Amino acid sequence: MEKNEIAIQSQQAKLMKLTSANLPENHKKLLSLYYGTKKVADYNSEELKSVFKFLLALCKLIGVTEPPEQEIIILLIDHIQEHHKDFSKEEIQRAFSLATAGRLNFEFRHYNRLTPQIISHVLNKYKEIRSKNILQYEKNLSKERMEIERKANIPTAKELINGQIITTIEYFRDYKAFFDKKRSDKPIDWGNYVYSFLKKLELIKHSTEDIKTIREEAKLELSRELHKKKRAVKISEILSNDESFEVKRMCRKISLERYCNFVFDNKLDIGSLITEALGSMQKKGTI
Repeated sequence: MEKNEIAIQSQQAKLMKLTSANLPENHKKLLSLYYGTKKVADYNSEELKSVFKFLLALCKLIGVTEPPEQEIIILLIDHIQEHHKDFSKEEIQRAFSLATAGRLNFEFRHYNRLTPQIISHVLNKYKEIRSKNILQYEKNLSKERMEIERKANIPTAKELINGQIITTIEYFRDYKAFFDKKRSDKPIDWGNYVYSFLKKLELIKHSTEDIKTIREEAKLELSRELHKKKRAVKISEILSNDESFEVKRMCRKISLERYCNFVFDNKLDIGSLITEALGSMQKKGTI
């Protein structure tokens, strides 16, 4: 498809959206003229002849009693084509109508002449208002489009669970490699995603004693980590608060690693454990 055809279709789509847009009627009128009328830049010879007649009619509209001669009108058309080619005849008429009604924020005076200066002044003032309306309207359309795309991309409950299962199995695969000493670094559970999923499935459970032991271990590990990162000044402040983000993060990390070790020490299959837990929760109606 040609770029010009795509642009036309885009303009038509924006024009159609106007009917349901929550906008004042005068704004809708301005935008419908912008999106729905052919611009002077695209006029053929016959349409340019109609501009000639239009300018004569415009003189009567604004009260010019002595219309310009034919040669002057041709020059005015050239002026519009060169400097205001993004206007249509209908928009020019609308601009002068608003100007004579005092709605373009300036005092309209023509001194019984239609000149290039008058045309440019009126159209530039109109364009200021038009540009603001277009910018706001297209911004609103963009927001609508983004919201539609966002809703269309929201995963279903089944897709969310499948994603959690895949991520968890991949984490355990990487941890198994660490457990078997096939890799030197432990995998990272970004955002405690795997931990939260296993906790939700009740595969990770803690007794009161477990919680106490894990917290103590977490604080020791966290202290070493903070010293290494040269954040010693904040260590006492962080470790004294059991609800701090850092303490909770480390507790979750240790809890997950403990569960991983339990699974591998007992030669269990994480996929089977997840399937069984999901089946149990579905029977209870808790998932």
